[in-house]
Amino acid sequence: MIIKRIVPLSGEAWADLEELFGRNGACAGCWCMWWRATKGVYQAGSGNRTALRASLDTDVSVGLLAYGGPPDSDEERPVGWCAVAPRSSYPRLASTAVGRAGRDEPGRWSVPCFFVRPGHRRRGFADQLLAAACEHSRSHGAAVVEGYPTTSRKARVDDLYVGTKNLFARHGFVVTRQPSPARVVMERTF
Repeated sequence: MIIKRIVPLSGEAWADLEELFGRNGACAGCWCMWWRATKGVYQAGSGNRTALRASLDTDVSVGLLAYGGPPDSDEERPVGWCAVAPRSSYPRLASTAVGRAGRDEPGRWSVPCFFVRPGHRRRGFADQLLAAACEHSRSHGAAVVEGYPTTSRKARVDDLYVGTKNLFARHGFVVTRQPSPARVVMERTF
């Protein structure tokens, strides 16, 4: 299977995101709302699903959806997701070690999480998603894009949703801070 296209999430593609995330909304009902919602607003499950769907009604980027399929076929299905938006779209960053010292200035974007369908991991899909996220953010006016990957070599699968230091380094990101032994803040300037 290969990635055939990567597109910004839109209302037309919502059903594909639902298929990718599954009934429970990917990572324990997160629906990619962990960074977007403050602690008091975050509602795992249908509350997060509704909130993410509502975010499509704004002019702000939400993320990118990857479609894959056999190389010799027109068949495709959603296989990956990458959140990418202006840093100010992620209010929870202000209350975390990785985000507290950061700045929400115009032109600063974030790539806080990835999701690749089980059975399709370790095929380079996250690399392709990150490359697309860099191009997407740059084409929408980003001067800097940052990520918050894990540095742990023993990270559990559940902890890899933020990506790895090596993934970000392959795309020209450099470490700007290390707020904890297992996490770094990395950024790429355009």
